Amino acid sequence: MSKVLSDFFIKKAKNELREDESRKLQSFEIVKEWILKHPFITVLDPEMLTLEIFLPFLRVKKFSMDKVYESIEKTLLFIKRHENWSNFHGENLQRALDLYDTGYIIVSKEHDSEGRRIIVCNHEMDLTKFNADDVFRLVVLLFSTLYNDEEAQIGGVIYISDARAANINYVTSFSLKSFFQFVTQLKSSPIRLKNIIAAGMPTFANQLMNIAKLAFSEKIKNRLMFMDSISDLPNEVDVSILSEEYGGKFTTAELIENFKPKLIANANFMNEFIKKIEIDFSKVGDKDFDETEMLGTFRKLEID
Repeated sequence: MSKVLSDFFIKKAKNELREDESRKLQSFEIVKEWILKHPFITVLDPEMLTLEIFLPFLRVKKFSMDKVYESIEKTLLFIKRHENWSNFHGENLQRALDLYDTGYIIVSKEHDSEGRRIIVCNHEMDLTKFNADDVFRLVVLLFSTLYNDEEAQIGGVIYISDARAANINYVTSFSLKSFFQFVTQLKSSPIRLKNIIAAGMPTFANQLMNIAKLAFSEKIKNRLMFMDSISDLPNEVDVSILSEEYGGKFTTAELIENFKPKLIANANFMNEFIKKIEIDFSKVGDKDFDETEMLGTFRKLEID
């Protein structure tokens, strides 16, 4: 997972994340000691706690340790609470890869001039073959693959939702509760989400988007942009690094094949990692997803 960083990303990490080699190593030792003494997280194999495991959290929270701890806790709680979405064994992995192969969600092969990778989700899904759990599982796999990529940790990502293909049957295939739980986790996910662009959003999808906005942090809300037409995309992002459909220089097949080996490698890593983490949920308290929060959010949605 680790690679030699270019001077561009080394300088970017220093300027934007306040990172240097000394701070990185010192912070790693601090967070490693913290998790080994954690009251409800047990690491069955302490040898697996490498710098690479913690770098996504350290970087996304700019080495602010209290925020790092919170992000690690919430991410591990989410993974263990929703193991169906984080289990990449057998059929679960195959279904995620089959959905990926359709081009449902793709990742740019290159980063833009600011070091950002671009994710495009086109929401085209055969509901006779796939369901919402397949979507959540694929997105967990893809996002965790990206947050284990050092360049993406530093440069961040842009997420584009091309909703032109989203129909009413597709939208209603998502449980509101599951959707809210999933989107809420993005606030603590160790990925630098630089911008979210929603293009061609049909009016019947507004409920899901409103729930997403209520779950988002203020920082993410401020980075959310709506476009009436996907043709406006070149005004906001470098489309040259995307597929030909969006004005880029790559075929969709090229982008799918480029990222697929990384997904498979990360699936194997995640499977090994997850089984070496145990959570004592009797000690968790209110740190996990709060049902009351969800109900309050839905009430607010109805009032608004």
